[in-house]
Amino acid sequence: MVQTTRWTHTLIDSVKRQVKAELDGVLDQGGPKKRLAYIHKEIKKLESSVSSEDLLRLFVLIVSALLHHKQWGGLLTAQIKKLASLGYHVLQIQGVQPETSQMGFLYGEIHMALSQIFRQEGQHRAASWQQDVCKQVAKRKPPGGAGYQTLAKAIRGMRLGQVSQAFLEYKHALTLNLNEGQKETALMGQLRSLRLLQRRDEANHLIQELKAQDSYSRKFRGELDWETVCLEAMFCENLEPMIHSVQKSNFHHQPVYLLEAYLWVCAWPQRKWLEKLPKIRSMIRKKDFDTKSYPFFVKANRYLEQCFDKDIPLIIRIKDLGSIFQDSSQFLAIDRELLYYVAASRWLAKSQSPTLASTILGEYEGLCLKITRGQSNDVFRIAGDLYERGWYTVESS
Repeated sequence: MVQTTRWTHTLIDSVKRQVKAELDGVLDQGGPKKRLAYIHKEIKKLESSVSSEDLLRLFVLIVSALLHHKQWGGLLTAQIKKLASLGYHVLQIQGVQPETSQMGFLYGEIHMALSQIFRQEGQHRAASWQQDVCKQVAKRKPPGGAGYQTLAKAIRGMRLGQVSQAFLEYKHALTLNLNEGQKETALMGQLRSLRLLQRRDEANHLIQELKAQDSYSRKFRGELDWETVCLEAMFCENLEPMIHSVQKSNFHHQPVYLLEAYLWVCAWPQRKWLEKLPKIRSMIRKKDFDTKSYPFFVKANRYLEQCFDKDIPLIIRIKDLGSIFQDSSQFLAIDRELLYYVAASRWLAKSQSPTLASTILGEYEGLCLKITRGQSNDVFRIAGDLYERGWYTVESS
């Protein structure tokens, strides 16, 4: 009978530091693939052990493997499930109880890692569920603290279109213990919620209130300016400030803003702004532009740009556009998904494909109604002319 060593917070933190140091060394020498291979090798060595010390190291390696996948990939779906099950098994052997145990937060670490993986893969319902389970099983000490948990719930709810509830969660998170980066994330989430809910006056008031303070990061202040130009586009029917903001030498001349601006331009009722933005293909080739951080966003824009290339057969353009529609949950931000729906619908309508345009426009309308709880079928106020088309109203039948 092996003597069971009681796990303590001090011991857990010590093992985490030790494993991190090992993995950092492997990463520096061999890169992400070698790092994951090392984790697999170490897990295999410890799987059959019943020693408490070995089980703790095994658990830390399991969570490390899941977090590795979140950042670099490398695991199959079956491997992710197996690792999560193995993590649970380790905790049960050690006698750690979910919800009631002081070590229950370790169950939360598994579910938090799963939530992050699912969110990145576009499985937003699964991500939201795992985040809620994380909080449930780690009641006494949830990973990251109550503030982080509330913020994570808001982010996942926002992506599901539960924007009114997300707004309240962001607001509540700001009353809890957040670091500066988390506080900025909560404030920006609150602001975006107001914009999507078409609460213009409140959004503008919050922007002015935040701009009056000097304590926020340059990135955050840039985000405030972006929200300002988005509100201008929505409520003043004016894209000029947005187009100006993404020109060279301006703060928003960055891939993520240029890509979102391109969606706005393609969704806009008039095409006059297209020539004001750089080509997506040219932007991708620029060495000083990091587009690898959001591959699906880049792909969606590239296929949208491709739609205007008449040298490519129409059926190929429609097929590629449809592949983005099928995988649209991979947009990390719900507003980008909405803009894509309008942009795709508008191009399909002009390409004499009304049935396809109607299908995608219906998704936009349904999501808008969900976001606003039935108050508006056009969150961005740019699809009114499409709703009046005979192919959508079915008046022609």
